[in-house]
Amino acid sequence: MGGIMVRARFRLAFLSCLLLLGGGRPLHAGDVARFEVIGFSRDGRFLAYEEYGVHAGSGLPYATIAFVDVERNAPAAPPIALAGDPRNATLAKARAFLRGRARATLETLGIVEGEVGERVICHPLTDLDADPHTVRFTPFASPSPAAIYRLHLETREVPGRCPGGGKGQGFTLTLEAAAKRKPRILHEAQTLPEGGPCPAGYRIAAVVLHREWIVVFLARFLPGFEGEDVRYLVVTGRRDL
Repeated sequence: MGGIMVRARFRLAFLSCLLLLGGGRPLHAGDVARFEVIGFSRDGRFLAYEEYGVHAGSGLPYATIAFVDVERNAPAAPPIALAGDPRNATLAKARAFLRGRARATLETLGIVEGEVGERVICHPLTDLDADPHTVRFTPFASPSPAAIYRLHLETREVPGRCPGGGKGQGFTLTLEAAAKRKPRILHEAQTLPEGGPCPAGYRIAAVVLHREWIVVFLARFLPGFEGEDVRYLVVTGRRDL
């Protein structure tokens, strides 16, 4: 019973975090997506999450469910997306329709809905004091010095021209455990993405831990209808190596 109550409290806290992540429009003129972890597989290898919102221009909803191979830091299956469909004109209808389309892939990967891991960092755009590029956290409420981790996001211009002109941003995301005192690169983006808008910047939005894995949600700032839109990129890896 106690474990159920703890999971319920965590899920409520996580939902509060994701709602805040989508609530930054007074401070951000563009379209800010929300995201939600759907679940991990029982062995922790696969993750499914949803990104959703309402287009600033058309007012129609959009949603994407992405599947991640946590061990490989790579897609586990093609994402399933829905955008601007008048037949699903409300966000709730669009999300429900998309969840139905994703059911087979969720079952194939063994995703357990509600198995959402432990959120240790949540920095919405409304958090004006948050450092967008560096966070420190621990998996325990009362940490020992050896159980403290530091994530650092370094952004830089990368070669190439964006479709709308100008330069895009790449990044290096490193993880450092106090016990090892040597940063490790989780992911490095050194080129512009193919076939999509150029990111104008990144910031650390949230960090989720599950078993031995770390999942980092990076907010990406992209050209939009009324300013920069915000979408998310997920980086995964082992917490300790």
